[in-house]
Amino acid sequence: MAARIIVFALVLLSTTDALRGKGRGKSKGRGSGASTVAVSPPGEVECTKCMSAVMRLLIPHESRGCPGMPNGTVITSTDLRRVPTAYCPTLLPKKRACIAYSFGADGSSDFDNQMVAATCRVLSFDPLCCGAAHRVGPSHDFIPIGLHWFDGLTDSDDPAHPNTTFPVLTLNTIKTSYEHPKVDVLRLKVATKHEWKVLKNLVNTGALTDIFQVSLNLRMEDHDMWEEYRTVLNGVRAAGFFPFYVKPQAGSTYLKVQEGKHMLYSAYEVAYGNDS
Repeated sequence: MAARIIVFALVLLSTTDALRGKGRGKSKGRGSGASTVAVSPPGEVECTKCMSAVMRLLIPHESRGCPGMPNGTVITSTDLRRVPTAYCPTLLPKKRACIAYSFGADGSSDFDNQMVAATCRVLSFDPLCCGAAHRVGPSHDFIPIGLHWFDGLTDSDDPAHPNTTFPVLTLNTIKTSYEHPKVDVLRLKVATKHEWKVLKNLVNTGALTDIFQVSLNLRMEDHDMWEEYRTVLNGVRAAGFFPFYVKPQAGSTYLKVQEGKHMLYSAYEVAYGNDS
């Protein structure tokens, strides 16, 4: 059953023109499902109150998120450009093998390797790196597709990969193909407007219901997106997730928003747990 997802991805790549039309038709201009935000002049923040709200949403919760381990288990970073991240071992299943999905390697496999070491079945997804689909290890596969709100093709909005089209699938399609009723750990890179919309879609469709912890490589660098950042992170909180590990990313910018000892930066590593 799992092989079907790889076959599907290959079919997508070999029928680009047909599926390009299908994917765009489903997304209705790729703008459906996201909030409409006004465009501010370059360099002007649209919603300064939203920035404060986002900062408060990224304060680690002392008693929720990771039961018995307030900071979880820290994963050492082998890349000087990135700070360590973390996961919550007490939220991993005890009577079955855990399932971990990781989307957007972004040049680092530290998180994926740690999940393998924690005896998880790990699926790593990235359409913009690392070659064709292959078996990384006995319980670790790599699949060159992206996460989206439809099955088809999409165009990259990552400045590092311009004029690039790649295959995408929904989380539900991937879970069904691999016969995974639940995902214990979900790792996402959330930087571009496309990636923020994907996270928002997971919130709005209830796809986070069967997930127990979420790890985000988070970037907030668009001046006109702060209302959307607040909306999406509020949605993650409303879905029952509490941040237990929050660290400003290496090289992130201090955004001159501060309340007491809490300060807002442009990029973070954030680990959430849902112990409800």
